[in-house]
Amino acid sequence: NNFNLIAIHINHNVQKDSSKWKTICENFCKKNEIKFIAHSLKRKKNISNLEKRLRDERYRFFEKTLGKNSILFMGHHLDDVIETFFLRALRGSGIEGLSSIPKERALGKGMLVRPFLDISKSEILARAKKDKLKFIKDPSNKDISFDRNYLRNEILPEIEKRWPSYRKNLEQ
Repeated sequence: NNFNLIAIHINHNVQKDSSKWKTICENFCKKNEIKFIAHSLKRKKNISNLEKRLRDERYRFFEKTLGKNSILFMGHHLDDVIETFFLRALRGSGIEGLSSIPKERALGKGMLVRPFLDISKSEILARAKKDKLKFIKDPSNKDISFDRNYLRNEILPEIEKRWPSYRKNLEQ
């Protein structure tokens, strides 16, 4: 099969090093002969529900960018699925709203596919370490003023202490 591989980088302009991250991604793509598209979101300060607004803008850009028969691969993993489940439950989404992140769905003229939803973050990190992959850690992931980060850094580690196999149990 013949296909064109394109990397899309979204700069949210939230972190001071975000322009460096774009350069790192761009250089990787040049070195590996991958077409690179960068998009920069307007800087936002102290906006309520910043996570949702940035996600909405990101997906609007993806929709505009995807051509017919395009597939956008996203790196969401099992831990993202579980966090989303808890966030929806705690925000009162109801039973139907608890159904989690879809493995694939239409997006613009193309498709969005998430191939790692059955793999935990720790499994991905172990593989990255084994393969000596370099990656960027976003320091905002430690900021517990964001609901998702609060769950990730405070609540889910406590759940794991009590129910070590909670990921596998929720995955079923």
